[in-house]
Amino acid sequence: MLARISPLVLITSLALSSCHDRPGGDFQVGMDAYANGNYKKAMEIWRPLAEAGDPAAQTNLGFLYYQGQGIAQNFEEALKWYRMAAINGYPDAAFNMGVAYSEGKGVKPDAGEARRWYQLAADAGYAPAQVILGNIYFRGDGIAADQKTGAAWYVKAAEQDDVVAQFLIANLYVNGQGLPADLVQAYKWLSIAEGANHPDAKKTAEERKKLIEGRMSPGQIAQAEKEANEWVAKKRGLDSQK
Repeated sequence: MLARISPLVLITSLALSSCHDRPGGDFQVGMDAYANGNYKKAMEIWRPLAEAGDPAAQTNLGFLYYQGQGIAQNFEEALKWYRMAAINGYPDAAFNMGVAYSEGKGVKPDAGEARRWYQLAADAGYAPAQVILGNIYFRGDGIAADQKTGAAWYVKAAEQDDVVAQFLIANLYVNGQGLPADLVQAYKWLSIAEGANHPDAKKTAEERKKLIEGRMSPGQIAQAEKEANEWVAKKRGLDSQK
């Protein structure tokens, strides 16, 4: 039996917006400065952009305040910038608002308010929020527990190539929690996760695949690998190396 990956132990982490639709310009200069540990320079670059209404810069400025990077830590100021970007429909910022309410930093802890912000981000297609929302439904955090709804959010995130979600739904397919028991689908998602850009994904996926291979026929394994290869080619634009 595949060891269970508990959806309850996943840790929320703040989002620093990389603004993927913007390959260059001042925003990227700020990203480069941040990557090099020059947080003060990143703040100097992002602040005027944030003040001009750029939601990605607003999110990142809030992030620096929240973390105390390049400036004294100030949760209230962080939330001011997050809220500004989130109200304008920026999902990264909505997610960070959810984290703040979960952690009770700058605001009183409020599971319901955290869920509302996570929901906004998840509805906008933000995969980390979809995973967290899945966790909330699984454990019934302020709402009635609903494994099927939790699993559905994990699937949405997995389809966006979120490796955490891919491992989670593989586990659910093995154990029949929230999804029908299906070893072919479990093996498929483990194969997909195996090729993810994550340092531990390959080893973890290989170990978990070995735990269920003995319960599968060669035909089932071949079918799972075929479906995984097709998914990878479509979603990642790559041919599988298997």
